[in-house]
This record gives sequence, structure tokens and C-alpha cells, in this order.
Amino acid sequence: MQAFSPSIRRLLAVLLLLAVVSSVFLFVLQPVYLAFSGRVDAVAHKTAAISRYRALEASRPELSARVAALTGSGLVGRLYPGMAANQAAALLQDDFSQAAARHGIQLDTVRTLQTTREGGFQRIGVQVSFTADVPALTALLRDLTGGQRFVFVDNVTVRASANQNAAEPVPLSVRADVMAFLEDETSWP
Repeated sequence: MQAFSPSIRRLLAVLLLLAVVSSVFLFVLQPVYLAFSGRVDAVAHKTAAISRYRALEASRPELSARVAALTGSGLVGRLYPGMAANQAAALLQDDFSQAAARHGIQLDTVRTLQTTREGGFQRIGVQVSFTADVPALTALLRDLTGGQRFVFVDNVTVRASANQNAAEPVPLSVRADVMAFLEDETSWP
């Protein structure tokens, strides 16, 4: 076997040393680095989540006081539930339609009124027009104002039509604004 010159032996030793260092980097250090570098984003996300949870925990006494105030005021369950105003108006319209149907009243028109803020609440409403006789109208109004939720009837216009038959009840043309209240989340600090 032929002996290599000292410069070639040094070159081979350096190449062998580079191969060992590269192997250590590729097969040991790089996988460890990649495994932990992906965790940096996860740690940042979890740190942000912990901050949010701490903020929620800090607001807990205020929220508990708010729930206690609402429970003590008798408003819980009496207002329309926390939802978008247009959804609450649709629910009010549905409640009115069901109450009218229970008393045999056919609705002519239903129009959603503009939502307005009043204090810590949003007033939602619908404008309705329908035809009913006196007993059905009375029962409907009693049903609406005595229900589980606070519902107010305002701007009521009643017109009696000419009755050809005295034995039948007089049909009344009714137009009214039916309103309810929704808790306004934006008014709370």
C-alpha cells in the first residue's frame, strides 16, 4: 500500500473531521433545533391565551356584580336575550304573529322599526296592521303585555268599519307599534 504524503494526510484528516462535524450537525443538532424552533409560536400563542384568561378572570367580579344587579332587578328573562338587534326584532315579530294567530287574527302588514338605544338597552320594534274584533283585540293586547317578556304596545290607531250585519262583531282596523327591549352590550364598560 502506498503511503500518502503528509499534506494529503492532513487534507484527508480535515475532510474526515468535517464529515464527522457535518454528520453531528445533520443527524443530531438540526433535528433538535427543528423540534424546538416550532415550539416558539406555540409558546407565544399560549402566552397570549394566558393573558386573555387573566383579563377575563380580572373582570369576573364586575360581571358577577352585573349579573346580580340584573337578577335583583327582575329583568333576567324579561328582556329579549342577548343577540343582534335584527335577530331580536325578528323574534319579536314571530312572538307577535304567534299571539295574533292564537286569537284568530290575520296580520295585514308587519314592518320592522329602527332600533334605538335607550340607557343600557336597545329598543326594538315592529309596526303591525291587522283586522280584529273587540274581544280578539282585547285578548291579544292582554296576551302581549302580560307575557313572559316585557312587550309594549304604542301608537295604537283603531278604526271601526261600517257593519252591515248587527249580529256580527264590528271589525276593527288596527295599526300599532309593538316594542320590546334588548340589553345593549355596548353600554357596559
